[in-house]
Amino acid sequence: MTENQRLILDVIRDCGHQIG
Repeated sequence: MTENQRLILDVIRDCGHQIG
């Protein structure tokens, strides 16, 4: 897994917490 993918997944998780 590349660093970019990790960063993107982290951002997606953060957005999910804000939405849900």
